[in-house]
Amino acid sequence: MPNIIWLLNWFRLMGEFGITVTSTRAALRRVASRGLLVSSRNGRTTAYGLPPRASDVIVTHMRRLRLGRLFDAVWVSPHDRTDDVVALA
Repeated sequence: MPNIIWLLNWFRLMGEFGITVTSTRAALRRVASRGLLVSSRNGRTTAYGLPPRASDVIVTHMRRLRLGRLFDAVWVSPHDRTDDVVALA
């Protein structure tokens, strides 16, 4: 599965924002249950990533906001679109 993030790295990332391991695990499971993330296991190690459908939805919304893709996962706009992007979350 391309573009996955191993669970340990999710814990490290979310820990930078003061979010606990328990909360991170629960949030990932909820998002995955909605089909916005897919999980993958390798032995006892779990990873999460975006399914193709979610990627397409994100691209559609970003284009609707008139953002341009500079690189993979790097979107730019000459205008302040912060409120619009936050509203997507």
